[in-house]
Amino acid sequence: MNKKFYCLLVLTIVFLTSCSERKLDLKDVLGLKIDLINKDYEYGDYLSFSGEGYTGLQYSVSETEMNSIIKEIKSQELPLKKELFKIQFWTKTPINKKSEDIIDLISSYHSKDERFLKFQKELRRIIYKNNNYFSYYYKETEGNIDDIELYLLDTTSNKIFIVRHSV
Repeated sequence: MNKKFYCLLVLTIVFLTSCSERKLDLKDVLGLKIDLINKDYEYGDYLSFSGEGYTGLQYSVSETEMNSIIKEIKSQELPLKKELFKIQFWTKTPINKKSEDIIDLISSYHSKDERFLKFQKELRRIIYKNNNYFSYYYKETEGNIDDIELYLLDTTSNKIFIVRHSV
C-alpha cells in the first residue's frame, strides 16, 4: 500500500507541476520575455484533478523591465487569445464597479495561512490603487465567471501578481 501511495503522490506532483509550468507563459500575456528577479511568493491549493483550486504567485522585476512591459502592453492588444477563454485586455487601475466581481472571485478563496491572507489583501490594495494594470482570462457559466487567470502589475514596487482560481 505504501508503494502505491508514493507512486500516486509522485504522479500527482509531476502532473500539477507540469500543468502550472505550461500555463505560465508571460510572453503571450506581457508581449515580451522578461527577466524575473525573484519569485517572492507562491501559493497553491488544488481541490481535485478537474482543475478546481487556487494558485497565487508574486514576482519581482526590475524597474527597466516593468517600464518595458508597460510600453509593450500599451502598444498592442494583450494578452493573446487562449483557447476556450475570454479575455479582458490590459486595463489601468483602479478597477471599476462593473468589474468588482473579479475582486470577489480572486479574494473568495479561504485559507488560514497568514501569508496567503496578506497576499490577497495586497491584491485588493493594488487593484484599487491608481496607475497599475490588470488583465485576465476567464470562463463563464450562465453569466458567472467561474474560472479566472488574473495578471496584475504593481508599477510602484515592480511586482507581477498572477492568480488562477477555478470554482
